[in-house]
Amino acid sequence: MSLYPNADHYIMVADQTPDYAQVELPIPAAGRVDGTGFECQMLAGFAQRGYYLTNDLIGKNGPKPRFLTLLHHNIAFAGASIESQQVLHLAADGAVSVRQAGQAGNGVRFALRNRDGRPVTLDYLRIDLSNPGIEKTPGALQAMTRQASEAVLLKSASHLLQKPYFSTLADVLVRQARWITQDETGLDIGPLSAQFELSLYGKFVAAHPLWAANESSRRLAQYYATHNRNEDLPFYLGYEKVGGSILMVGRRKP
Repeated sequence: MSLYPNADHYIMVADQTPDYAQVELPIPAAGRVDGTGFECQMLAGFAQRGYYLTNDLIGKNGPKPRFLTLLHHNIAFAGASIESQQVLHLAADGAVSVRQAGQAGNGVRFALRNRDGRPVTLDYLRIDLSNPGIEKTPGALQAMTRQASEAVLLKSASHLLQKPYFSTLADVLVRQARWITQDETGLDIGPLSAQFELSLYGKFVAAHPLWAANESSRRLAQYYATHNRNEDLPFYLGYEKVGGSILMVGRRKP
């Protein structure tokens, strides 16, 4: 919402499953912390880092958090309030709509009022975006092809889009998107720079030590070293690493 403040429809996609029974409960007041102590600890960490730890989300470091509660508080962090929420269904043809009786739940739709009072729709879709996940989820490929045709913001744990088993989604994004904004965890710099005119922010020397040895990180370091349009990045983003945060903004080449 900060990067694309004029949009009226946002779509988030991740592999965390919300409690659909919780969608039917009353919506908590914006900004009210209503959860376990561990969820509050996660929120404090998010406010400092800008992302959640994977082991926290999967319940490895403590009690597994209520994902819908985390979404509620992230919406509040963005300065918006929730007016209603409904369970979404993903059809086999890729169409996304409010779930009807007997249909499976595939996400949540939030009707929001943003900080300037304008109505905004936020859809959260729960999809496993790996190649096997897309293959086994009817409508996933069609939905991603349809939804990735405009501006896309990428933030991937573990540099997943640079892995062979995420190639289906990577190919869709390279082929379909008009704009792509990402840090070093998104698309490989090779196909990204081939199809998009890039503006670079920050200074990339090497990835976080966990991923510094991969070839994609080395290609990105070389690209940053030879690119002549680097600008400062005045905020923190992504994993801690040598050189600090980076951001790449790509516009599809004519």
